[in-house]
Amino acid sequence: MLAKVNGNEVRAYVDLGSQCVTIPREDADQVEIKCTVMEKLLTIEGYGSGRGTPCGEANVNLTVDKATADVLVLIVPNESQAIPVIVGQPFTEQRHVMVVRRRNTVRIFEENKNLD
Repeated sequence: MLAKVNGNEVRAYVDLGSQCVTIPREDADQVEIKCTVMEKLLTIEGYGSGRGTPCGEANVNLTVDKATADVLVLIVPNESQAIPVIVGQPFTEQRHVMVVRRRNTVRIFEENKNLD
């Protein structure tokens, strides 16, 4: 599905089981994300067939389908993922975000907004 990171359109994959939102370094650079070095070393497990270490983090404004939220995104090495943005629970579990899943279709809305 398509998403917007700080107003820039990117391809995204929604992973309802992921505990983070990730974007490869190259894609972060393309959408001009200002990355900061992480104060504490973090290892992401179960990611990219094993483990991965983010190279930085940033706060971004993320829009997926019909919902928008500010989230912390982890910047990962380019070889870690093929999809520009993996959208996990920091986005999907926000109070105002409503996820509707039917068979192979996922729709994301903001609570109290028109559900066209």
